[in-house]
Amino acid sequence: MFTGFLNKLKKCKKEIEEVKEQLIKFMYENLEGFGEDCAIDGKFLDTYANQYYTDRNNDNRAEHDATTSCKTYEMKDGTKKKEWHYGFRAHIMCDAKYGLPIKSKLAPVNNSEQTELDNMIEEMANGEEKYKLEKMKNLMGDAGYSNGLRNKILKEEYDINAIVDISHRWDKDEKYREIENQPIAYNEEGEVFYIVDLGKYEKMKYLGYDKKNNALRYTRYSTGKRIYRIPLETDYRIFTPIARDRKKFKKKYKMRTEVERLNGRLDRDYMFNDHFIRGQDKMELMLNLSFIVMLTVAKGHIKNQQKNIRSLVA
Repeated sequence: MFTGFLNKLKKCKKEIEEVKEQLIKFMYENLEGFGEDCAIDGKFLDTYANQYYTDRNNDNRAEHDATTSCKTYEMKDGTKKKEWHYGFRAHIMCDAKYGLPIKSKLAPVNNSEQTELDNMIEEMANGEEKYKLEKMKNLMGDAGYSNGLRNKILKEEYDINAIVDISHRWDKDEKYREIENQPIAYNEEGEVFYIVDLGKYEKMKYLGYDKKNNALRYTRYSTGKRIYRIPLETDYRIFTPIARDRKKFKKKYKMRTEVERLNGRLDRDYMFNDHFIRGQDKMELMLNLSFIVMLTVAKGHIKNQQKNIRSLVA
């Protein structure tokens, strides 16, 4: 009976999406600053069904849509850890202050986080969700979203700061890169140095973001007389309007953990860590229904002037 009910609900995909979007709009209209600070993350939704083969498991007990992917983590000691997944991945963008979903996209597990974030931004820019980009000021993500071209598009087209952890791509022997026509060098962590002499570097003092020239301003601690400007165009992956080595960047980036808490709630409270869902359509349906419940409860708490809007308990 329950399976039949879900199969009927799958036919109402458009209507369910509309309900979710109306609830999200309510949050934008009733929560101060909602959507200004956003966080993005990909959540693995592993399937526990048998893998589908044409010569066997040719029924609904097998998983027909899932794919396989290997996630590689770089450990602090330089080693790499591999983690295999079979199923799907939900790409979730949430408000980093209130922990409520703003946009989500379910995709095969082997689709990259980079590609799906680009797809989400394009969907928002070209559809009725454009107001989300217009309201957004900062977008936080881990090193998996490190991408200079996207950072440039976000800043230049939508005035959004990408607060994204750096992925280390330089050769191990490359410690500094010099800036053309200036006695300045920088490292991959975004720290800026004055070149005193060959092989001698002096860390510079940050003076803030120059919006007119789209550049970061620095001066020498020892003299402080001359101001040097580093255009973000130098390397959009490393240089951001909020300098990486500033407390403000670290404070904003810390807000990214809100999307991890949301993912944890999906596992714990909405039981995605122990599910029997088969197929991408049904997985997407259950994810959207979970978000609808989450947002509806939050709406009730807001109307009743309760503080903990994320709580499932009234």
